[in-house]
Amino acid sequence: MFERCSFIMGDDESILIIVPVNIPKDQPLTIEVSPTHLMFRLGEELFADIECFKQDVYERLSKKQKVGLVEITEENPDFPPYISLVAAIREGIRA
Repeated sequence: MFERCSFIMGDDESILIIVPVNIPKDQPLTIEVSPTHLMFRLGEELFADIECFKQDVYERLSKKQKVGLVEITEENPDFPPYISLVAAIREGIRA
């Protein structure tokens, strides 16, 4: 579980999510997006619920089917040369 994440915004509405933990990779990851929250689910289990009121983040994510995540932890603080995992995006109902 984690309480915050960061974003890298690129050209053409691209977006990458930076998370401060290693996310288990044994179940599919889905991110439910709403104008106020990002809910990270492993399978059907809630893994993290992040408040996010950034309209540009919501708009970019809501237009995507998948998004890349990069794990940058205290143990591995350097930016990795690869995307750690890919999450499916679905529209959330939380407002």
